[in-house]
Amino acid sequence: MRLHISDIPPKDSARIDDRIRRKTFERFVRANPDIEIIERQQIEVPGEVGEAGMIMAFAAGTAPDVIGINNRSIQQFVSQGFLYPLDTIPGYEPQPGLPQKQIDVLTYDGHIYGLVEGYQPVTIFYRRDFFVEAGLVDARGDPTPPTSWDELIEYSRRLTNPDEGRKGLSLHPSGWTWIPHVWQAGGRIIDQDELGNWQVVFNHEAGVAALELYRTLRWTRWQWRDVEQQGFAMLNTDGIRGQDLTLGKAAMAFCVGARMAVAYSNEELLPVMDKIGVAPPLTGPGPDGRKVNFLSTYLAGINGTVTDPDVLQAAWRYVRYLCSDEVRKFETDMLVQSGYARIIYPEYLERFGYGSLVADIRPATRRALEEIIEYGQPDPYCPNFMMVQTRGMQDFVDKILVDEEADPREELDDAVQEINAKILTPEVRVRSGSETVMRWVIAALLLALAAWLVWRFVLALRSTYGSQAQEVTRPSGDAGYARLQTLAWLFMAPALLSLLIWAYLPMLRGFGMAFQDYRVLGGSTFVGLDNFATAFTQLDFWMALWRTFYYVGLSLGIGFVLPIALALMLAEIRVGQYFFRTVYYLPTMTSGLVVMFLWKHLIFEPTESGLFNQALLAFGLEPQRWLESEGWAMICVVVPTVWAGVGAACLIYLAALKMVEESLYEAAAIDGAGLWSKLRHITLPSLKALVLINFVGAFIGSFHAMQNIFVMTGGGPNRATHIMGLEIFYNFVVWLKLGYATAIAWVLGFALIGFTIWQLQILRQVEFRAGAGEKL
Repeated sequence: MRLHISDIPPKDSARIDDRIRRKTFERFVRANPDIEIIERQQIEVPGEVGEAGMIMAFAAGTAPDVIGINNRSIQQFVSQGFLYPLDTIPGYEPQPGLPQKQIDVLTYDGHIYGLVEGYQPVTIFYRRDFFVEAGLVDARGDPTPPTSWDELIEYSRRLTNPDEGRKGLSLHPSGWTWIPHVWQAGGRIIDQDELGNWQVVFNHEAGVAALELYRTLRWTRWQWRDVEQQGFAMLNTDGIRGQDLTLGKAAMAFCVGARMAVAYSNEELLPVMDKIGVAPPLTGPGPDGRKVNFLSTYLAGINGTVTDPDVLQAAWRYVRYLCSDEVRKFETDMLVQSGYARIIYPEYLERFGYGSLVADIRPATRRALEEIIEYGQPDPYCPNFMMVQTRGMQDFVDKILVDEEADPREELDDAVQEINAKILTPEVRVRSGSETVMRWVIAALLLALAAWLVWRFVLALRSTYGSQAQEVTRPSGDAGYARLQTLAWLFMAPALLSLLIWAYLPMLRGFGMAFQDYRVLGGSTFVGLDNFATAFTQLDFWMALWRTFYYVGLSLGIGFVLPIALALMLAEIRVGQYFFRTVYYLPTMTSGLVVMFLWKHLIFEPTESGLFNQALLAFGLEPQRWLESEGWAMICVVVPTVWAGVGAACLIYLAALKMVEESLYEAAAIDGAGLWSKLRHITLPSLKALVLINFVGAFIGSFHAMQNIFVMTGGGPNRATHIMGLEIFYNFVVWLKLGYATAIAWVLGFALIGFTIWQLQILRQVEFRAGAGEKL
């Protein structure tokens, strides 16, 4: 029998966690020769939207038979039919030793949908060497991590070192770091009303206190060597919390522990693991304060579309194996043999015969590790909670971290109202008559506009290419013309077929999805124009659209004009022209991802070690938080793209300038024309066709841009860079609002059709001529 699985690391990986997972997989293969394993690769999306890769695999029909997910997504996956109820499989046995709080996570509608493969605790990791340097040690000289909110604030202050460009704490604008602080202050996140509907309820004193903690850490004014400083915490926008500790940018950070059940390390921390300590859960303030931390649960389940009984049994054997004590012992053995005993939970060392090594673990670390599990509380879980956590909560946490004047109470009240109305409210609800009429009027107007644009597009095609076809002179006789036509179509057929399969068929299918409440595994329902009407009544849609136009304006204002200016200057340079061409073109040779990370971590670094901030300090100016500032963020995501692409565009314009006849300039000079007159009456008119065509292409390309923003800011801070591309991405692959996401993508597409019509009209007026000029 065949079993499709994914998430198998390559054999040559050097990371210890990858090696363990690979060896675990190979042991199963050897022990089960009757099962043919077929590996399937899937897209890995890090950070808050980690489940997006699996969702995209289901959408493509390539999801593996055994899947791993975080417990926060289990109800969403079950509602979509992605998970199989394990307790209905013949031979099913409950996983032994699970506390009730974990069993509750696995259960939905009375069925068990997964087994616990491992816990991923969210707790404070810290650099032991920085604690020793700051004198935060006990009588034995061992670091003493914070145990309360007051200690967290005080330790963050003492660990902050502006001379080294280091903050005491790294904070990420996410729900999973803020939720445990609400629990610690004695509050709740979600609840059910008397009708069983889920509602968020965090706009209470505990929620406010948790945000006030963040504001204190981020914005408190204090003195360092008689110079006023601001805050003890840095803003992390990567979603990779351990990296700040590894690079020495922060002394403490809230990190997610390893996926391995027996180890607590974060994979980004392994290079400096000998310097890393782990703190116990914090105790909240006041008499209601609790000691608690976030204990995310990693689950192994079975693809809900599996119907073959043999495949189902094979998948069950693999799931049961992954979550067994056999694998836990093997993980422990490999970690000990590789010298990583210090990152193993003492419980597993003692259980699997390494009790003598427990004595090597510092007492404070051992207590912390025991308390992480003892006081760990699973993620809140309810339908759509992933959307609550990645969108609803991230917005106000981000606002507090980037806006010193933001009011925590107002932010929480607004968030609760919006989340309950837009995310947790049942999809089928009764709308008022006026709301229904308004939605349908908007949808009808949109449909009429779309039809008009498509008709204009067809007319433009006919007038452009039809007139060109009439000008073709037929070769000798009708037979020769027919042969030429047949040969032309044969050469074009591969390209046309490729466009049909990979562009137009998906586009037509997507057009149908826009009119449905689409479900990946079937059961979609027709909703007419409702998705379009919903888009035009959503503030999020309009804000994303406005930010998109702002981004396009900046991209064109900087990136479209600059190559023309550079080309004009290069054309006038007689010495070193090849050198400047090379310098301008080299960034184009660099990978776009490398460019983004280069600018983000070297040039836009918010501390005094950042290249731009060093330049400001040299002129006596204050350093800026470039990507953390709502005012600067959008400009900062545009500049690296312009820097990387300006060289190629510059050379194209330079080549066009070589085609301008020198006699025109000479005649103009005789007539007394100056530099600006030549530029206005000769150079720019000669470049007009190329400029117009490139402008339309750059305009449309700017609307499609997303990856640079996704890498650099993820749409933040406070959604200041959340453009339409990100709005479509999050709705489609994270929150599974597939029909709605497709509808807003078509809205953007209809707008671009209008610019395509303009482009076709320009092409009708352009004459392309061959010319001879100086070699480049």
